Amino acid sequence: MNRSVFDSSEEYADELFNHLEELLREKDAMEKKGCRLAQARAAREVLERQRSVCGQQKELEAIDADLAAIAAECSEALVREDEEQEKFCRLRLLQLENARAIRVGAKNDAQRKLDAALAQYGFESAEKACDENLSEDEFVILEAEVEGYKRDFAATLEKCQRIEEGQGSAI
Repeated sequence: MNRSVFDSSEEYADELFNHLEELLREKDAMEKKGCRLAQARAAREVLERQRSVCGQQKELEAIDADLAAIAAECSEALVREDEEQEKFCRLRLLQLENARAIRVGAKNDAQRKLDAALAQYGFESAEKACDENLSEDEFVILEAEVEGYKRDFAATLEKCQRIEEGQGSAI
């Protein structure tokens, strides 16, 4: 083997092991960032569940408003003795009551999912989860940093292990 190739391989191995040492020095800080990222992901899930509950509630309120309006219209039809309009209103009330029942079930399901997420991630409330959330930019930057560190650490460790096993020429 040519001496310059050997020197080059040794230099490469030294660089790899030095880089691994750098990564190991950064490990505690990156673990903290990883925990922060996990907390932000948990907060995002809780907040998404909260949005779902709120969305279901808004739809339920809209149905309730329609129910009140149709009930008033039905009462007016009764006073006017307008049987056709009364029949139409009663049919519409049945449809809305059915839609309301479906929406109540959806809201209850969304609330159960929110409660489960709060319990799973240890948040007292959605407001507490909001405190742990990150802006989209902060989240993306932190996620890229943590994932990049993981990839770099895994790749560097694998190469160093191959060198240690005497398979450095396979690099």
